[in-house]
Amino acid sequence: MDGNPTMNQPTERLGVLVARQLQLESGVVDALDALNDEMSALLDNSGIYGPNPADLAELSPLIETLQSRQTDSRKSRTILQRYVNADASEASDATEQNDASIRTILNALPKPESHRLEADRRRIHDRLSAARQKLTANQVVIFYSTEFHRRYLLGVLQCDVDEGNYKADGQPFKLPPEKIIGRNC
Repeated sequence: MDGNPTMNQPTERLGVLVARQLQLESGVVDALDALNDEMSALLDNSGIYGPNPADLAELSPLIETLQSRQTDSRKSRTILQRYVNADASEASDATEQNDASIRTILNALPKPESHRLEADRRRIHDRLSAARQKLTANQVVIFYSTEFHRRYLLGVLQCDVDEGNYKADGQPFKLPPEKIIGRNC
């Protein structure tokens, strides 16, 4: 067909699909890295008061890119699973599980290609883990900076009796019940 009669066509096709899937997953990690970098820069430039809503709104195009790439990756993964399940000789077991992991698929490929793709998969997995950790850290900083300042203002103005707030010096306090009538809000 392509001039190489010794190559197994389904295995060759499977290798191409896995490589394509890994490329899409790498694109997801790239988009997540870009979002993380922008969030980190935003946090660095926002000072102690944290980012304002307009700054956070500027992240929308990066979030949309990330969501688009995740959708493409999920669709490709579904196609890959269908392909593996259609080619499996034990179709009943494979169809019932319907979860063909990349590792499992790599076992069906020739060793040199399997090792190369496994190295790519591990590299992408490691990058994804690091990017997820950075995203979580950025989100925690954003939440706590905005939550601290919200509670700080409520405490200074003595507006909210239902939760602990912060005094002007940043120390936590709970508004006593007798202050309910004397609140400023």
